[in-house]
Amino acid sequence: MKRQTQTVGVRSWAGDDLLELQSEPLKALDAFFAEYGPCIIQGCEAVQTEDGAGTYDVAAGLVALEADDPDGVRRVMAMPFAGAKGVALPLYLTANVETVSEPYGDGKVKPIAYVYTGKASGVQPDGDTPYLTLTAGGGRFVDAVQDTAHRFITDAERSKWNRILEQAKEYADGVAATGSEAALRSAKEYADTQDTALKTELVQADADTLISAKEYADKIVAALAGTAPETLDTLQELAAALGNDPNFSATVMQMIGERVTAEAMNTALASRMPIEEGWAGNADDIENLVSKPFGAKNIPFAYYPFLSFGGGGYKAQFNALNNSLRFRSTNESGAIQEWVEIWHAGNFNPASKANAPATLQNADLNTLTSNGLYVADGAISNAPASTANCRVLVIATSPYRVTQIAQVYDADRLFFRRRVDEQWQPWRELWHAGNFDAQNSLKYLGRGTLLGQFGNGAAGHGFTDHDTPIGQSSSFLRFGMSGYEVEICLGGYSSWNNGWTRIYFRCKDGDSGSVSDWREFYHTGNLSPATAAAAGLMSAADKTKLDGIADGGMKLLGAGVVNGTSGELNKKKGAVTMASRVSGAGNYRVMHNIGHTNYEVHATCMAIGGTGGHATIVSKSTNYFDVWTADDETRNDLSFFFQIYEF
Repeated sequence: MKRQTQTVGVRSWAGDDLLELQSEPLKALDAFFAEYGPCIIQGCEAVQTEDGAGTYDVAAGLVALEADDPDGVRRVMAMPFAGAKGVALPLYLTANVETVSEPYGDGKVKPIAYVYTGKASGVQPDGDTPYLTLTAGGGRFVDAVQDTAHRFITDAERSKWNRILEQAKEYADGVAATGSEAALRSAKEYADTQDTALKTELVQADADTLISAKEYADKIVAALAGTAPETLDTLQELAAALGNDPNFSATVMQMIGERVTAEAMNTALASRMPIEEGWAGNADDIENLVSKPFGAKNIPFAYYPFLSFGGGGYKAQFNALNNSLRFRSTNESGAIQEWVEIWHAGNFNPASKANAPATLQNADLNTLTSNGLYVADGAISNAPASTANCRVLVIATSPYRVTQIAQVYDADRLFFRRRVDEQWQPWRELWHAGNFDAQNSLKYLGRGTLLGQFGNGAAGHGFTDHDTPIGQSSSFLRFGMSGYEVEICLGGYSSWNNGWTRIYFRCKDGDSGSVSDWREFYHTGNLSPATAAAAGLMSAADKTKLDGIADGGMKLLGAGVVNGTSGELNKKKGAVTMASRVSGAGNYRVMHNIGHTNYEVHATCMAIGGTGGHATIVSKSTNYFDVWTADDETRNDLSFFFQIYEF
């Protein structure tokens, strides 16, 4: 074995050195106890509790158990056991390994240690799982070293056994020499007597030596029986009929001694199943009960046979009356489950009840998480289509993954829903030939409701019910990248709000999450073509006419802004004056002094209040023109621009 050392100075210790310091003593310790197999090395004393339930408190200790080491090799290893409180014996100890991991220098999380501990269970492990049985007094290391392969004896005991073997051989040789029936019987009885005496006097006798002595004597007796007179032949036939048991008399006496009387049986069971007439305890005190022949509280049949057993947090209870047997147990967390009835030949006829549904009255469908067929009637909660009467098929792989299929009692309607991670999804109805005409209903495919929220309608194309600018039955289209979609609603067949000639759109900004207002598209169906007259602009004819006038013909150019409340000319260009024709109204006369009898005015006028402005010429021979507005409200402001030409 490698023994680390260090002299005077500073030594560099490597990780392998530290692992060797740990592995060398553990290797020696495991190899030592591997010779004797699984056992209790230290501690683990079992002390009976004082609650009268037959349970024990097991102290912590050190045990040697079979386990797979980190390299996958199964061997005996020493490990601690934390003990247990209030458990029934025997306990079955198995090895439990926990991997401890931490980040290494490369940043990856890897194992740094394997922690082996003993784990106790009240249930004997199945298969090839190795275990150590822990009882009130056995399974310790001192028991392991005193087994048939490792028993300790003294020199005096060995000398005494050897002398007994020599005497047995001498006596058997003497019997063989005489050959008498009496001597044969005496030899047989002597060998059996010596066998019993050795077992009684030397509890830890050398079994191999004792067996050798008996085999030798039995061999001599067998030889005599084969050559004896007729009486011995009869004895041989009798022995053969009895299975050639060499210890027949001892076997018969042992069987007689092992018979148990009724009184002894009741006494032995009293500690396990205490008889308490008229017991009035609480069956829900499940951890402190072993069995009660009569129970009164929290059981289906009060004051009738009741049985409770188990340990270590796992209990089961039975209660019976009139061939009706009820059962319940604890779950993984120790919580008590509901009582259920056990079906048997006396209360269950498979021919009449196979595939028959269970009937539910005033139940909640959200609680149906077990596989089965159910008929729901009465005030049923969470049923589809607001109906109480339905037939429900439940398909479940676990309480968290459930599918329900429901058929409404009074209509040809079929629904389904799912339960995912304890959350029920909405009921969905299946369409079929009885409630959906695919040919005539295709135009409504995708029909949904926007509800005024972006993206809340059906994806793709289809029809909406309302909440678009156009209203009901408008065609609806959504497209675009997620978060940046565009929605378009087109006029439907409805004339509401003149919907059949209107198109709207809106879009979403995925960066800010905001949604724009609905915007309408303009087209020839809802927008008149622009004209010069409607816009107050020069028409093409006016422009042609104006282009034909010589530049010298233009005599006056001007513009002005009028405050309708005061009637004053604020700005002007050229020799013009202006006066209000009607006080307080937007009606003014612009006068000029061209001094010519033939002229033409081109003027534009716009009322600031929003209504149309006008410019009129009374006659080509007059030296003025009027600007005015039809606004009859308080604001009569207007602006104008004009050109005067001489002919």
